[in-house]
Amino acid sequence: MNKSAIRNFAVTARTRLKEQVKDRAAIYGITEKEIKKIELFGDGFRVRGKVYDKITLAQYRQLVNAVEHKGFENVVEEVAYTWFNRFIALRFMEVNGYMPFNIHTKVLAGVDEKDEPEIISASKDLELVSPEVYYSCLDKGDVEGLYKTILINLCNKLSNIMPNMFEKISDYTELLLPDHLYTEGGIINLLVTGIPEEDFTNQVEIIGWLYQFYISEKKAQVDEAVAKGKKVSKDDLPAKTQLFTPDWIVKYLVENSLGRLWLEKGDENSPVKNNWKYYLDGELIKDGSKLSPEEIKIIDPACGSGHMLVYAFDVLYDIYVSCGYPERDIPQLILEKNLYGIDIDERAAQLAYFALIMKARSKNRRLFRKGEPLTVNVCAIKESNGISSIIIPFQSQLKFDDCHKLTAEYLIKTFYNAREYGSIIKVEPMDYDGLSAYLDEIIHQGAMDIFESMFVNQVAKDMPDLIRQAKILSQKYDVYITNPPYLGKGMSPLLSDYVKDNYPDSKSDLFAVFMELPLLKPGGYLAMINQHSWMFLASFEKLRRKVVQTQTITSMLHLGPRTFEEISGEVVQSVAFVLKNESVPDYMGEYVRLVDFDSAAEKETGTLHAIADTNCGYRYKCNSENYKKMPGSPVAYWISHRILSSFISKTNLSSVAEIVSGMTTGNNEKYLRIWYEVIVNRISFNSSNIKNVDIKKTIWFPYNKGGIQRKWYGNNEYIVNWSESANFNRAKTTMTHLYLQKCITWSDISGNNFAARYCDYGFMFDVKGSCGFPKEE
Repeated sequence: MNKSAIRNFAVTARTRLKEQVKDRAAIYGITEKEIKKIELFGDGFRVRGKVYDKITLAQYRQLVNAVEHKGFENVVEEVAYTWFNRFIALRFMEVNGYMPFNIHTKVLAGVDEKDEPEIISASKDLELVSPEVYYSCLDKGDVEGLYKTILINLCNKLSNIMPNMFEKISDYTELLLPDHLYTEGGIINLLVTGIPEEDFTNQVEIIGWLYQFYISEKKAQVDEAVAKGKKVSKDDLPAKTQLFTPDWIVKYLVENSLGRLWLEKGDENSPVKNNWKYYLDGELIKDGSKLSPEEIKIIDPACGSGHMLVYAFDVLYDIYVSCGYPERDIPQLILEKNLYGIDIDERAAQLAYFALIMKARSKNRRLFRKGEPLTVNVCAIKESNGISSIIIPFQSQLKFDDCHKLTAEYLIKTFYNAREYGSIIKVEPMDYDGLSAYLDEIIHQGAMDIFESMFVNQVAKDMPDLIRQAKILSQKYDVYITNPPYLGKGMSPLLSDYVKDNYPDSKSDLFAVFMELPLLKPGGYLAMINQHSWMFLASFEKLRRKVVQTQTITSMLHLGPRTFEEISGEVVQSVAFVLKNESVPDYMGEYVRLVDFDSAAEKETGTLHAIADTNCGYRYKCNSENYKKMPGSPVAYWISHRILSSFISKTNLSSVAEIVSGMTTGNNEKYLRIWYEVIVNRISFNSSNIKNVDIKKTIWFPYNKGGIQRKWYGNNEYIVNWSESANFNRAKTTMTHLYLQKCITWSDISGNNFAARYCDYGFMFDVKGSCGFPKEE
């Protein structure tokens, strides 16, 4: 797969689509600065000297309303990504021959790169345009207008099968469809010529990469804002938290959760196991219960573009086949009964929905024959704010059955501001199917007064989305698999308060919160990749204790840095793991330590080697009970019995010294210098004068920065600007009693062995130059 070509197209597409959507809006007098007044003209209107019909007038009014409520930039972004999603979906279907309605010609591509799309000449016979429109456009030489009509009509037709991907276009999305689509430099031309066709061939994974690269520039902007202390709004959360998981890690997670579950509760000797390259063979935990394939429920509550669900589909398909199910029936069974996904990002959820349908179509070429909507249990989180704004004024007019009224009010309350919280919302199981049926019933009854009619129509429009997501989030699942969002200090006040109130043991970061979601059945499996900080840091100690006491770590790939090709250096230190949702005290989990492998490719190769050779030197077995015996319960699976016994019988360092992690400047280039770069009056610190130093008035202090591994003494190169004017705001203010005190220090990340150094009075300390302050001389 040519990721460079995929990245180049996706980044260019976002910029160009937004520009072209703005150009289209400007035709109707709508810009970021103003909305020009229009002149009503018969059934239509006139703006900027051109007359438009009544259909366009309705679309124009919808566009104005959207701009006034959402903001111009947000509308532009929304329309751009809508067409981006549709173009890549159409391209995927045409390359793989999945287009329904007996369309065998290319929709986006021509016979060669310079030709117009094949569908233009074939559209009349395919009933995508009427003969009148077809010949009228040709007579006027408006081939581009004809092509736009073909695209819009095709998308509307596809909405009969895939309504969540191709919702009917009758609004401003059609009005803002860009011009010059297939000519040189147009979006469709760039897509067809820029990405090799073979990258689309039976590779649903490309959909996820295209989306990640599409939002990469916005993600960089949000990351920069967070680094400066800004909080992430709900509109920016998707860009901030999207991270596409490497394919081999997805396979490890699915095979060691869903796969293991099937071996325990389905068929221990199943031949499907032979297809699993990343399965860590370990002791099965069997309780005598059985599951049929149709009973297995799997959820990804941060499903993104559906990568994990798509591979779960593959594994499930093999399981169904091994049980003798007719192959033509299996795809629909998997979509309807097994797979569930939800995401805070509507764009990503659309792509996950589409990816699963494409996977199903690859297994059954008759999937689209009925021309009816396919059941796919994937949706985006929707808010109830629109309903709640009208429920209060019309409360007295409601004639709902009391039971269903309570359910409706519960949903409205639960999903108020839901896009701030996403899948971490706790939802109680209620009679959601009953509410859905009741709404249908009262709508068809008629004879409602105007007030009740207004309310019911609004509820009928918005409530199905709330019911759908409530059902997904209130169920319990056999397998819960995800790559959760990573977000700590950037949480908005609303999100931060919700996390503190509902998930106090994991409140430090959203990725840890996702480890606590109440979605699993007893004995079910949680499979996740997140940051390894939960394994060690004090802020996650309560979470670790809960994991050790109530769950069982069955396997783990300790990945460390450079797991994701798109993230360099030590920024993200990853771990992939599988937990069984019950405590099995004597169970020996399987661990592979990959932190010293220098690239994603080396980590994958190392994993395969560890699977083939249990004596490779970096594969371990460990009982989770061991973690309880160490202070803080760190997940230190690699330590020897001798070291473990030392924790039990010997003196802990914390009993003789206060151990602290230091501060960060937030901008080393601004606040740090090598000692010889600045001329300062040196202060000779000692035990008698240290208490009299006013650190707020002293500008430069020596600074323990860490540095290379070195024993006994040294690494004293840096000084830090500590003046009030420097606006240095990342200090450990809870540790001021330790400032400038003599200590023992060590470098945080260099080398594999511990090497401590003596540090005299007068130093501040960095997060990479951690310190221990002895309690006695």
